[in-house]
This record gives sequence, structure tokens and C-alpha cells, in this order.
Amino acid sequence: MAPRTLFSAALFICFFPLLQAQESKPQMDRSTAKFELKPVAMQALAPAAHHIPGASNPGWDFSITNVKGIQHPGSADKEAIKALKQQKLVQKLQDAGPDPEDGQDGVLADAPILFREFPCNNYDGWYPPDNTMAISDNGFIVSSVNSNLSFYNENGTELLNEALGDYFSFLNLGSDFFYDPRVLFDADQNKFILVVLHGNTPADSKVVVSFSETQNPMDGWWSYVFDGNFLNNNTWFDFPSIGVSNEDLFISGNLFNTNDQFNQAVILQIDKQPGFAGGNIDWEYFNNVTDGFGDQAFTVAPMSYGFDGGYGPGIYLVSPLSGGGGYAHLYDITGNVEDDQDILAYEIGTASYSPSADAEQQLTTKLLDMGDCRVASGFYANGLIHYVHLTDFGGGYGAVRYNRLDVQNESITYVNYGQNLFDYGYPSVAPIGSTNTEKSVIIGFLRASKSSFPEFRAASVDEGMTASTSTTVRQGEYFINVTADNVQRWGDYSGISRKHNSPNPVVWVSGCYGNTNSAYGNWIGELSLDPNASVAEPGNVIESSVFPNPVRDVFTLDLELAAKSYIHVFLSDSGGRTVRSLYKGRAKGGSNRLSFNKDALAPGIYFLSILDESQNTIRLEKIVIIE
Repeated sequence: MAPRTLFSAALFICFFPLLQAQESKPQMDRSTAKFELKPVAMQALAPAAHHIPGASNPGWDFSITNVKGIQHPGSADKEAIKALKQQKLVQKLQDAGPDPEDGQDGVLADAPILFREFPCNNYDGWYPPDNTMAISDNGFIVSSVNSNLSFYNENGTELLNEALGDYFSFLNLGSDFFYDPRVLFDADQNKFILVVLHGNTPADSKVVVSFSETQNPMDGWWSYVFDGNFLNNNTWFDFPSIGVSNEDLFISGNLFNTNDQFNQAVILQIDKQPGFAGGNIDWEYFNNVTDGFGDQAFTVAPMSYGFDGGYGPGIYLVSPLSGGGGYAHLYDITGNVEDDQDILAYEIGTASYSPSADAEQQLTTKLLDMGDCRVASGFYANGLIHYVHLTDFGGGYGAVRYNRLDVQNESITYVNYGQNLFDYGYPSVAPIGSTNTEKSVIIGFLRASKSSFPEFRAASVDEGMTASTSTTVRQGEYFINVTADNVQRWGDYSGISRKHNSPNPVVWVSGCYGNTNSAYGNWIGELSLDPNASVAEPGNVIESSVFPNPVRDVFTLDLELAAKSYIHVFLSDSGGRTVRSLYKGRAKGGSNRLSFNKDALAPGIYFLSILDESQNTIRLEKIVIIE
């Protein structure tokens, strides 16, 4: 816990909504399925614990740890993929000549507009980042990387920041080795679901699933612990993907043996309703999942509904070939966990795709690992599955392959988004249309080149599959160099979440960039295609000011409120970390004056936030502390 510092504070009292949709999942043609399988039912699981975040830990006081990487063993053809990438790297290093972004001439789609943005999830020695985030209707953000978990409001005020091992210490799993976080906001239930893994041996492998009690992640969570070796075949669970239907939660993963050799893909189907209430949950699993070729499936990702509400019964899942090819595999789980459901596998033809070479960086010979062609992100809406993955743009350069899969016609349309001499990787995708019949999307992605540092960007693709130029979410500051290896980890994924109740469609994204320390910086941004989409401040604050500013000793906040209100005033630093709580209590309608002594605050830039009773930021003021 941070030491207490004397800090004086005195209060002088001079004193059209969007409708939630429920979409029926179209029935596919069973006669064209290549494979079908029934699930295995398991004994109902009781919650392991109920946890209120921050109850025993202030959250923002965590220390730097030793550099440690999360190594994913890879698919059965990982050596072939590695050889292909190396061959392409030789070709790439001989290439030259920039092309327009996405290779298109003429009219482009509207580029995303960046509104609010802020740093998130400090790098603390673990790699790769594995950025994941979700935002609730009332503006709470859950953001995680491979080592820590943070909660924010949509103005970037940090509510909690804890190492994953500290946050989940109440589970007493024997170590603090938690990794591969995944989070989503269930628009049907208006609550969060967080999934993290623990351990990488059959003995300690666990899948931890947490359900929030409300839209506010600080209100409490119910956590359940699934054995990662639930097949009892001496394997451990890796690389989760998550999705929800109207009724169930789906978690897919890859199983590996003690020699880190791929064993099989598995899918857990979990009754989500009791999870939000802390009840016993029924669950089943599908194992030995086979793709349309009759081969073992790898990284099968469930596709949640992209808009407000949900769909079902069951869910669709997608799996392009990690090593590339001319097909993608579609899976249909046909019912809810209490039904007599099964999983059907289909092979859907598409244009050829393949992994790229690894990415170059400016001012260094160190490369960035571009990964493979496994599915990175996706969603379902109105008969289409929208999903993204890596492909070779030409010359060994990485690009984003954005796909629309028509589930009833069993066909795919796509666009490759990239640029010669640049590498695009680890994409995420979400809808940006006003209704579920609109097909336009925003795609977040990482980008690097020999002439630029690793950065975080976003673009849009419109109804007609025309792409925009890209927008900088966070510019790279320096190259990434966290290990002695020639190839540095990157990704493995970026985060994205639509804010469902915004009057104008808004998407939030999270991703990494190279910071000034040659490490990973992490960033969150709010994006829209509508220039009027920026959210106005709540109306209770009529006027506020801080003076003097810059501050040398005492500073004063004048605050005029439209009505009597509970307020919380605090300071955060430029990294978003809370450094001082100044005042919590009631303020009257009309004029209020609060005066504070800066005390031991170091010189620098700070942000004074005023929160209301619902923890919404109603005003944000920048102040400068000087000697």
C-alpha cells in the first residue's frame, strides 16, 4: 500500500434510446455439413468465490516484475509456418516502392474519427500484451493485458489497477501465473464476463470465468474455476476465445500435452444465467472437434452478436487455417446447453490467404512476430459473420483480411487491407452501423515498418467493401526490444467493443505500441464515423475552474452545480493512475469552492477529475504543479 501523505482539503460552502434486439439464428443446411458431434455433459459447477474489486487492495500500487513471456506452442504445422515466414522474409527485404494504403484508388470510405483516448494497463515485464477490453452501456471499461487488469470510466479515470495474480489471489490456486485474458460485455444481460487462464501444465491448468453482478465492475464478481485438464488426458488449456448467445457462454481453446504438442481444440458451452447470480452452472463440452477436411480443428472462435441484444439458440464459430489456404471452417452449435444440441462443421471456399513474414521496425534489425492466420476477432449480425485475420498482402508484407461470411449461402466476400512496405497485424473488428442491417465496420490493428515504430491504428470498411485510409490511435515512439531474441512478440490480439447505447454509433479499441522505453505501451481510444459522436458532459456541472494554474502551493476549485449532488474529486497523473483523493461528499446546488494544498506532489502534469454518485466523470481539468 502506498504511504499516506498529509494533504489538506477544505470545502467552503459559500454556498432517444436504442431498443435491444433478439435475433434468431438461421438454420443451416445439415446435408452440406462435413462433420457433426454431440457434447459431453458435466456435473454442475458451483462458484469458487465472490469478489469485490479493491476491497483489500488499493489497486494502483503494484511493482515491476521480471520480464516474462507467455509462450503459445502453436498448431501442429507450426514448423511449416515458421519456414514459410522465413522464406518470405528474404523476399521482403529485397522489396521496395510504397503503394496507397489498402491498394485502392479513387473514392474511399470515411476514416474513423478519434475522440477520447488515454493510456491503459502499464507494461510490467510480461509479454506479449494480449490487449482485451469491453465497455458497458453506462461507460465502465474493463481492460486487461497478459499481466494486469484495470477498470476505467470512459474519460480515462482509473478505478482499479491490479496484477492478475494479485486480483485473483482469493482463488488460492497455488501460483500467480495468470495470463491470456479475454473480456466481453454481454449486451443481452448488460454485464461483463472475464476469462483468464492459470498455469501451463496439466497439473495446474485452470480456466477462470468471472461474471460481474452489474454494469459497474467495482460492484462485485462471481468466479468459477474449470479444470484445464478436464478431459483427464494429461493436457493443458491455451489461447481462449469467448462468445455469448442469448442463453450461453462459449469458451474455446487449444489443448497441448506436456511436450507442448498440439492435442486438440475444445469448446465449453456454459449456462450463463446462473453465473451472473452466483448459482450452480450447467456446462457441457465438445472435444475432438474436426474441421471440414476431417482434420483436427485449431483456434475455433465463437461469434457473439455485434449489436445490442443477442442471438440464438446456439452460436456460430469460425476457424480459418492457421497456415493459410483457400477455405475457412464454419461451425454451428445448434442449440442451448439444455437442448439436444450438436455441432456441425462446414468448409467454405474463399480466395487464398497465407501468413506473412515477420515485421520490420525502424532503427533496429529486431523483428516483430506476425503470428499466423488464425481468427483474430469477429461478430455475427443479420445472417453474416464478420471476422478478421492475417494474410500476406504481397512481397511478404502482412495485411488484414476482413471477411463477410453468409451463413445460408455458405459464401465469403472479403477485402485485404494493407500497404506495401508496411506490416498490419493483430486486427479486431466491430460494427459501426446504426442497425444490424448495416454492414459497415471499424477495424483496429497494429502496424510497423522499416520507416516507422510499432503503432496502433484503425480503419473502416463500408457497405460495399470499400476501405478507408487509417487513423492513428496511438503513434509509435520507439522500437520494441524486451528480450534478447531477434523476433520480439507482438499482439497476440487487440481489443474492441461497441458501446451499444450511444446515440451515434461508437466503437472503443485497445492495443499496443512501441514506447520510449523500447517496451509495450497500451492505449484505449473511442472511434466513430460521425463527427458529432463525442459524448457531451453530463449536465449537472454548469461551470468549473481551477486557479491558480500552474499551481505552486494552494489551489482552488470553483464548481457551480445545477443541483445538490454527491461528488468525488481526485487527482490522476498523465499515465491515468490515481495519486490523490481530495474530497468525497455532498456539494450544494449553485456555487461551491474547494481549496487544496499541493503538499508533496512532484512537479508535473495532473488531471483533476470530478465524479458523480454513479462514478461518471462530470468534469476533467488539467493542472500543472510547479516548484
